[in-house]
Amino acid sequence: MFTEENRPRTLKAVKEYADKFVRQADGPSFQGALDMLQVPSAPRATIFSRWLALGSPSIARMAPYAAHVATVQCFFELAVSLGLISGDRPSNAADMAYLFYLPFCQVFTSSDKLHINTVPLFLRRDQVFVPGAELKTDLKRLDEYFSAQPQDVLDRGVMFFEPPYDGDYLTTKLWKQFLPGWAAREGRPAERPKDPEKEAKIVAKLRAHMESPEGPPIHSDDAAFIAIHRQYPVKMGKWRIVAQEVAERSWEHERQKREKKPAEVDKD
Repeated sequence: MFTEENRPRTLKAVKEYADKFVRQADGPSFQGALDMLQVPSAPRATIFSRWLALGSPSIARMAPYAAHVATVQCFFELAVSLGLISGDRPSNAADMAYLFYLPFCQVFTSSDKLHINTVPLFLRRDQVFVPGAELKTDLKRLDEYFSAQPQDVLDRGVMFFEPPYDGDYLTTKLWKQFLPGWAAREGRPAERPKDPEKEAKIVAKLRAHMESPEGPPIHSDDAAFIAIHRQYPVKMGKWRIVAQEVAERSWEHERQKREKKPAEVDKD
């Protein structure tokens, strides 16, 4: 594939080659991308028919996310073949798979050496990579900051905490960059006005869906509403996760649900 003169010698050069591969608008490159994605033979006829109908574009134009995955896979396989990434560690393939999620995030953080060396090559201009050690240091500073807050602030629970608007905290910088609604107002984060009546209606509607009788099994793609239940501890270590009043409302709601259930008949 490569001669000694033109072989990629850096991960950046390998990434450039992988980008070029998925942008080529020709049959062999499109076929190669499908092979790279391990697309089964059964749907390929339909895929090729659509590809031809669209004017035989590159996979990057026809299916951007598939092209991203193919780029990651091409990059990894080529880097391993050139000895730029070790092929002796089985975990490397699994670690590279995390890059498949890159299009759906704004901040990617990791302490993994492979991620540190590769993720920045795949980032868009509106994304950042944060080394895990830097984030860990910043979170330690935030722990110290919030530990010094008054008790009434701590009682609200960490789900209501916001990083300090002023200061050189990494988390604050990321919030300002990626949460444009988190605007300054007299040096403090702006608060959105709340409408208790509107919020109560939303909660009631959600609960009505979540507590409705179960129907026959259906595929998630055909469902009009899907509820995923999560249980959170009230406290973890020294930190309160949710406010006490929130926890008490949840407990009271669960108690009322139990009381509404008809008594089970003792079959014995």
